[in-house]
Amino acid sequence: MRQERQTSFLKTVEAAERFITGFEDDPDQEGIPALLKNLREIISAETKSKSVPEKSADIYKPTCSECGSDDILNDAYAEWDNDGQSWILQQVFDKGAICQDCGGETSLDWVPPTHPRLRSS
Repeated sequence: MRQERQTSFLKTVEAAERFITGFEDDPDQEGIPALLKNLREIISAETKSKSVPEKSADIYKPTCSECGSDDILNDAYAEWDNDGQSWILQQVFDKGAICQDCGGETSLDWVPPTHPRLRSS
Protein backbone atom coordinates (compact mmCIF):
# COMPACT_ATOMS: atom_id res chain seq x y z
CA MET A 1 0.00 0.00 0.00
CA ARG A 2 2.83 2.42 0.84
CA GLN A 3 4.52 1.70 -2.51
CA GLU A 4 1.24 2.49 -4.30
CA ARG A 5 0.97 5.84 -2.46
CA GLN A 6 4.57 6.70 -3.34
CA THR A 7 3.95 5.84 -7.00
CA SER A 8 0.75 7.90 -6.99
CA PHE A 9 2.55 10.80 -5.31
CA LEU A 10 5.37 10.71 -7.86
CA LYS A 11 2.95 10.57 -10.79
CA THR A 12 1.04 13.55 -9.36
CA VAL A 13 4.21 15.60 -8.88
CA GLU A 14 5.41 14.69 -12.39
CA ALA A 15 2.04 15.74 -13.85
CA ALA A 16 2.19 19.03 -11.95
CA GLU A 17 5.72 19.66 -13.22
CA ARG A 18 4.66 19.01 -16.83
CA PHE A 19 1.62 21.30 -16.47
CA ILE A 20 3.49 24.15 -14.78
CA THR A 21 6.28 23.95 -17.38
CA GLY A 22 3.72 25.37 -19.84
CA PHE A 23 3.72 28.62 -17.84
CA GLU A 24 7.50 28.89 -17.56
CA ASP A 25 7.81 31.70 -20.15
CA ASP A 26 4.66 33.57 -19.09
CA PRO A 27 5.80 36.91 -17.58
CA ASP A 28 2.45 37.29 -15.74
CA GLN A 29 3.05 34.15 -13.67
CA GLU A 30 5.16 34.82 -10.58
CA GLY A 31 7.20 32.18 -8.83
CA ILE A 32 7.12 29.61 -11.63
CA PRO A 33 10.92 29.03 -11.77
CA ALA A 34 11.10 28.46 -8.01
CA LEU A 35 8.08 26.16 -8.07
CA LEU A 36 9.50 24.14 -10.96
CA LYS A 37 12.85 23.89 -9.20
CA ASN A 38 11.14 22.51 -6.09
CA LEU A 39 9.05 20.04 -8.09
CA ARG A 40 12.11 18.84 -10.01
CA GLU A 41 14.04 18.36 -6.77
CA ILE A 42 11.18 16.23 -5.41
CA ILE A 43 11.04 14.18 -8.61
CA SER A 44 14.80 13.73 -8.55
CA ALA A 45 14.79 12.59 -4.93
CA GLU A 46 11.89 10.20 -5.53
CA THR A 47 13.32 8.63 -8.69
CA LYS A 48 17.00 8.54 -7.74
CA SER A 49 16.59 5.79 -5.17
CA LYS A 50 14.41 3.74 -7.50
CA SER A 51 16.32 4.04 -10.76
CA VAL A 52 20.01 3.66 -9.96
CA PRO A 53 21.50 0.91 -7.79
CA GLU A 54 23.13 1.90 -4.53
CA LYS A 55 26.73 2.99 -4.97
CA SER A 56 29.15 0.28 -4.11
CA ALA A 57 32.38 -1.20 -5.37
CA ASP A 58 30.35 -2.90 -8.11
CA ILE A 59 29.79 -1.20 -11.46
CA TYR A 60 26.37 -1.29 -13.14
CA LYS A 61 25.10 -0.39 -16.59
CA PRO A 62 21.59 0.53 -17.66
CA THR A 63 20.26 -1.93 -20.22
CA CYS A 64 17.09 -2.25 -22.25
CA SER A 65 14.57 -4.43 -20.44
CA GLU A 66 13.39 -5.77 -23.82
CA CYS A 67 16.59 -6.75 -25.67
CA GLY A 68 19.41 -6.30 -23.14
CA SER A 69 21.33 -3.68 -25.15
CA ASP A 70 23.21 -0.93 -23.31
CA ASP A 71 22.86 1.46 -26.28
CA ILE A 72 20.44 3.68 -24.37
CA LEU A 73 19.35 7.32 -24.53
CA ASN A 74 17.57 8.83 -21.55
CA ASP A 75 15.43 11.90 -20.92
CA ALA A 76 17.01 14.55 -18.69
CA TYR A 77 17.12 18.22 -17.76
CA ALA A 78 20.31 20.15 -18.40
CA GLU A 79 21.05 23.75 -17.44
CA TRP A 80 23.28 26.09 -19.42
CA ASP A 81 26.30 27.33 -17.45
CA ASN A 82 27.18 30.81 -18.74
CA ASP A 83 30.57 30.85 -17.02
CA GLY A 84 31.62 27.36 -18.10
CA GLN A 85 29.93 27.64 -21.51
CA SER A 86 28.53 24.13 -21.30
CA TRP A 87 25.43 22.18 -20.30
CA ILE A 88 25.30 20.83 -16.75
CA LEU A 89 23.12 17.81 -16.14
CA GLN A 90 20.56 18.64 -13.47
CA GLN A 91 18.19 15.66 -13.47
CA VAL A 92 17.84 12.32 -15.22
CA PHE A 93 14.37 10.82 -15.38
CA ASP A 94 13.42 7.24 -14.65
CA LYS A 95 10.97 7.29 -17.56
CA GLY A 96 11.72 8.21 -21.14
CA ALA A 97 14.62 5.86 -21.90
CA ILE A 98 14.99 4.90 -25.57
CA CYS A 99 16.82 1.79 -26.75
CA GLN A 100 18.73 2.58 -29.92
CA ASP A 101 18.80 -1.12 -30.87
CA CYS A 102 15.06 -1.74 -30.42
CA GLY A 103 14.17 1.79 -31.48
CA GLY A 104 11.51 2.24 -28.84
CA GLU A 105 10.84 3.44 -25.34
CA THR A 106 11.99 1.01 -22.68
CA SER A 107 12.39 0.58 -18.97
CA LEU A 108 15.90 0.08 -17.64
CA ASP A 109 17.48 -2.93 -16.00
CA TRP A 110 20.68 -2.17 -14.07
CA VAL A 111 23.15 -5.01 -14.49
CA PRO A 112 26.86 -5.55 -13.88
CA PRO A 113 28.91 -5.20 -17.10
CA THR A 114 29.58 -8.94 -17.09
CA HIS A 115 25.88 -9.82 -16.88
CA PRO A 116 24.81 -12.38 -19.56
CA ARG A 117 21.99 -10.08 -20.76
CA LEU A 118 24.49 -7.39 -21.76
CA ARG A 119 25.05 -7.72 -25.51
CA SER A 120 27.27 -4.76 -26.31
CA SER A 121 30.20 -3.28 -24.42
